[in-house]
Amino acid sequence: MAVFQKLLQNPSIFTDSPLQIIAGENKRIYYAHSTILACNSSALNARINGPWREHGNSEPIDWSDFDEPTVECVLSYVYTSDYYVPGAVYDEQEKYRETGNDIDLDGNFDVSDVESPVPDTELHNKWEPDRPLPPLSRYSRFGLPALTFQTAAGGFSKTTENRPEALGHAILIHSKVYCFAHRFCFTELEEFAIQRLTQVLLACNDLLSELFPHLADSIRLIYGSTPTAVPPENPARRLLSRFVALRYSALSVEVLETVIAEGGDFMIDLSHQLCRRLASSGTDTQIMEEQIDELQARLEVLESEAQRKEIQLERYKEEIEQWESWNRGLSGKYSKAKRKVKQAVIDPNETSL
Repeated sequence: MAVFQKLLQNPSIFTDSPLQIIAGENKRIYYAHSTILACNSSALNARINGPWREHGNSEPIDWSDFDEPTVECVLSYVYTSDYYVPGAVYDEQEKYRETGNDIDLDGNFDVSDVESPVPDTELHNKWEPDRPLPPLSRYSRFGLPALTFQTAAGGFSKTTENRPEALGHAILIHSKVYCFAHRFCFTELEEFAIQRLTQVLLACNDLLSELFPHLADSIRLIYGSTPTAVPPENPARRLLSRFVALRYSALSVEVLETVIAEGGDFMIDLSHQLCRRLASSGTDTQIMEEQIDELQARLEVLESEAQRKEIQLERYKEEIEQWESWNRGLSGKYSKAKRKVKQAVIDPNETSL
């Protein structure tokens, strides 16, 4: 649900006192409106609007087991439906473009143009464990973050420049945000964190050496903070195990061996994903062999056709040479006869004699 819709449905946000939130080891204080927090999460709604509120219990919300960057990302999403990883570099040129979207006087903005670059058929496919392992870009049933947002001023897009040294940090932050959202039943934020995590992993193809130790920490965090079975699956666990399986031979051996040596559910998931990758490789090899056989058969047909055309061309050449020879002979006889006629016209007496 968009922020402006929450404001329209909950006008008391401007009169309610902000809640105090404690975050991180340093017990840093943040403030947020209770209405905004409660309408995003069923768990937070129970915490904020529970029966103890009638007895004047207004103790701060204790999020001290989450660090400050994670809490800042969560609060940013609560108010803006987006968040940015601290330390990431963003394009200072924020690009706006005029659109023809209708904006009425009630402040209802058209957000239907915001689309995910992942096809709908891929977003809702159920996980089939016996299928070959697809690429990471076709993993998420949630899609990827929208590239353009519709605002009152038109379309808004903001590009991100991922520095190599910040990629690993971003992976860890998105994992922490996902764990927060999972704990407090914040479904929208869960899906968005998975989208952002997928987006960063896709950008790491040539920068795998920059991911450690953050990737290993993310694996430990996700597998230590989320349950094994989340119907129909645990998307964060599946995403990380699939990424490691797809990049297994290119990742840091030392850190990867440390994580694998710890065993647990990650090793089980990784083994399964590696089996699917091998199945995918075998299928790809079989498909390539079939394509090679098909191309070889087509090549033989083309060679036979070319040979037939070559024979036909040689026959045409012989016919042309015969026609040219006959034409040269005919031209010679014609020229000789023409000279005789011309000579007879010039000297008729000699011709008569």
